[in-house]
Amino acid sequence: DLKLTPKTFAVYPNPSQGESWIEFQGNLFSGAKGKLVDAKGALIRTFDINSPTYKLRLDNVHTGMYFLMLEQGEQVEVHQIYVNP
Repeated sequence: DLKLTPKTFAVYPNPSQGESWIEFQGNLFSGAKGKLVDAKGALIRTFDINSPTYKLRLDNVHTGMYFLMLEQGEQVEVHQIYVNP
């Protein structure tokens, strides 16, 4: 079973105009995997995170609302992100 966790990362700027940053608290990024999913649930991209700050390029993504899901082991955290490139 996946467990939701308290907020362990921030996403900024939000809304995004082509790129956003994911910033983790402490070393909680180790082994994290990210997914960007659109409002219909379609997977847009996956990525591995290997540092406390990660640059998420969104310049080739259509305008709209997306869900940013970060998984680390059995823990999952979800943020909404708005893209207006």
